[in-house]
Amino acid sequence: MKFSKKHSLLLLLVIGFFGCGGGEDGGPFRGSGSNFTGNLSPATANTENAVELSIAASEAIKQASKQSVAPIDEITTSGTLSGACGGTLIADISNDQSRGELTYQNFCIVSGAERVTINGSVFFASAGNADISGTVGNSLTFSYGNVQMSFATTSFTLNMSVRCSGSLGSLTGCEYSEDFQGDDGTTYRSNDISVSGNNSVGRNIVGDVAHPTNGTIALIASDIIICENLKIGGGEIAINDGTGTTVIDIVFSDDCATMDVTFAGNTQTVSQT
Repeated sequence: MKFSKKHSLLLLLVIGFFGCGGGEDGGPFRGSGSNFTGNLSPATANTENAVELSIAASEAIKQASKQSVAPIDEITTSGTLSGACGGTLIADISNDQSRGELTYQNFCIVSGAERVTINGSVFFASAGNADISGTVGNSLTFSYGNVQMSFATTSFTLNMSVRCSGSLGSLTGCEYSEDFQGDDGTTYRSNDISVSGNNSVGRNIVGDVAHPTNGTIALIASDIIICENLKIGGGEIAINDGTGTTVIDIVFSDDCATMDVTFAGNTQTVSQT
């Protein structure tokens, strides 16, 4: 049966991904992804760990850019949808729209010059607590377990939790949480990550990331550009540690390979992982 697809597929953000124009408690989804078992206490930046914290920040920003192109479909009734370039999306949604499952089977979206194929299942349920602005009201939590996003030149898998304000069909803002393995092989935990903008104008990203030994830092990133090699090729990150003040500044080079890390007035150029 055909269904209402009040369909603001946030996947349309995919046109800007490379810069070519374009758990119900709200905690990280960990079912079949990497499991973070490290230090969640507030970090204290020092000369010895400034680079490690900077790499943690850059890994969280790269992951957030992937998270932000995940499909969050504002579909309101059960049924089957055909992809624009093939495959199907099967929606099984409760009558009160408080819970459901979205199953992607080679579901293909075309947006601009990009074509993306999605496989996997997304579960959602009413979070039953405050929305992301802190106001008690409607919110939904989406759980992604091994959801595969395949682009023309790359692919990645998402295992995460996404909490969105509003109700099905009228979502207004989302935050991402995930235990993930960075390109450096380290498992991190990102929490309450929010993303605005796209790769054409630059992404602005805020949230927290935990390093397994050094603890948790807060990130404020601006004008982030992701390169075709999935490294960062522009923008800045300010890192706050447990003192609540900005202690590390990162500026990304347009070589899509390095970043300048400034701590305590000293700057060094560091390779991205």
